[in-house]
Amino acid sequence: MRQIIVFFLVVFSLSVSAQEEEIKYLDIIGCWTKSLIPNENNDLNIYSRCDTGNGSIIMDFRESGVYRVYSRNLNTPSRCGNYIAKRIDHWGKYEYDSEKQTIDVYSYGGEFEYTWELLEVENGKIGLIKS
Repeated sequence: MRQIIVFFLVVFSLSVSAQEEEIKYLDIIGCWTKSLIPNENNDLNIYSRCDTGNGSIIMDFRESGVYRVYSRNLNTPSRCGNYIAKRIDHWGKYEYDSEKQTIDVYSYGGEFEYTWELLEVENGKIGLIKS
């Protein structure tokens, strides 16, 4: 009887710990697009995987520690109303800290630029707050 109680206690503790998912390093690797839907917090930028999003800003985290942020309109001018949309093409290096849930961004020369706080949002989306 004691073994059954210990078994259920272990299973219960594993199920509780599995509910608190931490964003893992490999989860940010790949292509992300910026959400077109505005949110209440102006400092928070929401990104979803490229295959589901239609955003104009694309962020690509590579396993090598290199990232790229670029706009889809790199080759052609794009208009947003009466204004020409800004073209973005920025390369650099990053370091992901899984314990703090932060991404430190560096220029290609190794100079520190800023830190993004990483938040997990519903449906596999991530939120980035620049600090």
